[in-house]
Amino acid sequence: MRIVISVDASGVIIGADFVEINQTLNVAGTKNNLALYVGTSIYDLEPNGDLSSGATYSLNTVKAILNDVAVAHANTVVAPALPYEDWFGMNYTMEEDGTFVPTNVVFSKHIVKDENNVVVGYFYHMSEEGVYNGYEHSIGTIHLYVGLGLDGTILGIDLPKDEFGHTKTSQFWGKNVTYVNSLVGSNIDSFGGNEDLAAGSSNTRVLIDAMLLSLGGVFE
Repeated sequence: MRIVISVDASGVIIGADFVEINQTLNVAGTKNNLALYVGTSIYDLEPNGDLSSGATYSLNTVKAILNDVAVAHANTVVAPALPYEDWFGMNYTMEEDGTFVPTNVVFSKHIVKDENNVVVGYFYHMSEEGVYNGYEHSIGTIHLYVGLGLDGTILGIDLPKDEFGHTKTSQFWGKNVTYVNSLVGSNIDSFGGNEDLAAGSSNTRVLIDAMLLSLGGVFE
């Protein structure tokens, strides 16, 4: 008996099928039993439904194979996904652009290449401080990480909460995340800000706009 099994990083069986099955009785039942483990954890070995009777020996063999897979999976180091794969695709690489001249707002520029070593975009780190509470005149610094396509299309904007020096409540920070996400697909060259102010986060949003306008000024 030989089985091919696909397991995701968390240990969930996402596919299983027989490559070879050496039995003549109740083959359908054995195949059904294996299928019942799809969608379950490789570590639990709890089928998702009632197992077919009459295939006890084969079932025990299947369980033994699944157990071996569980051991192998537990000993496998899964490489973490690159943080901006949604922007640049899988297996991208970055290298710092040595010709870029940093400004007071735009600190760095990296050239991004795909797995075939073809340039697919640019990655910028920006930071600026500004008022976020007009009543108390509170000032804080925020950081933006921006991915741009070759033509200046905004591929994504990351506003990390742990680098967000303004009010960090989920509601306030969340409104600004929603705002920067709404800019994806627009072009940095034509960016002029959004007139729809998000209530309660307008000071931070104005600062974000100013930072993106600064980025538009250095994008080539």
